[in-house]
Amino acid sequence: MKFKALVFIRLRSQVDDSPGNAVRDACKRLSELDIKKLRLGKVVDVWLEAETREYAEKELEMLSDRFLANTVMEDWDYELTEIESFPKVLTMDDFKKFNTEWQLDNVVKLLNAKIERCRVYDSDNRDEVYNKITITYKMEND
Repeated sequence: MKFKALVFIRLRSQVDDSPGNAVRDACKRLSELDIKKLRLGKVVDVWLEAETREYAEKELEMLSDRFLANTVMEDWDYELTEIESFPKVLTMDDFKKFNTEWQLDNVVKLLNAKIERCRVYDSDNRDEVYNKITITYKMEND
C-alpha cells in the first residue's frame, strides 16, 4: 500500500516561541490583522510504502517520537492518507532543462529579446553535439 503522511511538529505550549513572536510582530507591521498569537512549527511530508495501514502508523509514530521531533520541547501529530501513486520526481536532467527554459524566459522578458534555437551536429557522424541558442535584443541607446 502507498501512503502520504504529513507530520506536524510544534513547540509545546509552555515553550516560548521567540521566532514566532518576531514573525507575529512583522505581520502586524505589514497587515491590519489583529494577530494575538503566532507560533511556528514544521511539517514533514513523507511518501511511504507499507504492507498495512497499521504498520505504517506504528512506524510513523516511532519515527516522529524518536527522530523527527525533539519531544523535550515539541509535540507532534500526523495525518496518513492512502494514495494511488507517488508523485513524479524530477531527474537532474529534467530539472536542468526546466531551469534553463525558465532562465531563457526571464532573459526574453527582461531584454525584450528574441531567441533562436538550432541543433549543431558533428559532420562526421551526424551526432548531435549541442543546442545553439542565439539571443537577439536591442540596446536602448541604439
